Formats: sequence, structure tokens, C-alpha cells
Amino acid sequence: MDGASPILVAGFGPFDHHAVNPAERIACSMDGHTIESGQVCALPLRTSWFGAWEAVARVAAEFRPQALLMIGVSDYPCFSLEQFARNRAAGYTDCDGQMPPVETEDRRLRAAGPDRLPGSFPFPEYVQALARSGAPAAPNVGGIPIRLSTDAGRFICNQVYYLALLELGGIVPRIGFVHVPPLGYGAPDTDRPDETPVVLAGVALVAELLRYTLTRPRDGAHGSYARSTIGRDSDDV
Repeated sequence: MDGASPILVAGFGPFDHHAVNPAERIACSMDGHTIESGQVCALPLRTSWFGAWEAVARVAAEFRPQALLMIGVSDYPCFSLEQFARNRAAGYTDCDGQMPPVETEDRRLRAAGPDRLPGSFPFPEYVQALARSGAPAAPNVGGIPIRLSTDAGRFICNQVYYLALLELGGIVPRIGFVHVPPLGYGAPDTDRPDETPVVLAGVALVAELLRYTLTRPRDGAHGSYARSTIGRDSDDV
């Protein structure tokens, strides 16, 4: 790819009761967009303990993106900006019926890895900037609330986030994760009745987050501005 390094936006596909995953649709809707001189490359991910991380690692190594933003779905009625990934996996099967590839009896993803790693997107600062700009007391996009989360769950979303932070930090300077609400959430947009509110709002949020992140300086391998613990814990999937 010519010019500036690409921006990789990865979205998870169908699993369990999410026959159509808005995360994948948001990622694919971003494909080809240009943000701060970088072109967005969408990466659909199978909800697979083995396949998702392999795909992210392979594409990141090939293209060395300037930012990697991953998207998954949760059952919470809000956009959850995930500040941390944890070195744990739950005993859930994936879309192939496979269990997680853990390295210890207590389900650590990496036996010698840190218990928790901070993401390198400035999520707390972004939410604070919304407040300073005169946004509503509860920040939202398209009427869907935006909240900070300190727990990305224990499913494949957290697994890929943790491994990306642990193993790709040397080649990808900015790594983040956002959980989005289920497909049917939100009020319809009368100007775009053909598209779902979550996808429309999700595309707008992803574009804003990328633009904000790519125009900010950062410190250290994981960007010290992402180490805040503002927000709430969540049980995102």
C-alpha cells in the first residue's frame, strides 16, 4: 500500500445469538476511508480462538499499520471503550466448538505475561474532550451512550486484544478495542432507513476515535495516556 501506513480496523463476525455482528459491518463500512492521511483497511474476523489472533498477527506483520482498532459486540446498550486487556480466558467454546488455547490451569493466555495490559488509544482523554466540548453529561453518538470500561471480558475479544498489546506493540504504535451494542439497539435514522442505528453510530465513533488518536502524541510502548482507570467494569463478551 502506497503513502502513509494503513489503519487496520478489525471486526468480529457472527457467533452464538449474534447471527449478524454489527462489529463486522462497522469495520467493513470503514474500508477504504482516509483518516489523517492513512487509508483504513477492514479485517473481518471469525469468532475463533485460533483463527482471529492468527489473522490479526499476520496482517499486522505484513502491513505494519499505524493503528489497530478492533471491534466486538456485547449485550450492553452502549459503546464500551476498553482501556485494558487481561491475561485470562473463559472456558467458552468458539464458533468452531473449540476451547481457548490457554497455557496454565487458571486459564492464563500467556503463562509469563502480565495480568493486565493498558491499551494505547487515549480513550479517557477522548471522553474528557467530549465533555469539554459541551457534549451532554452522558457522552453519546447517534443517541447511543459512550462509556469507559476497565474489563473487556474473557472471550475472544479480550484474547486478541491482550495478545496484540503483548506481541504487536513493537510494530503497531496504537492498539485499541471497542465493544458495540447489539444490532437492534438504537433509534432509526430517518435519513438512512436502510442502515441500522448501531452501524451508523459505530462508523461515526470509529472515525472520530481514529482521528483523535492519530493527532495526539504518545509516550512509551503502550501510550501512557491510556493508563487511566476512569469508568466502570463491564462483562463484555
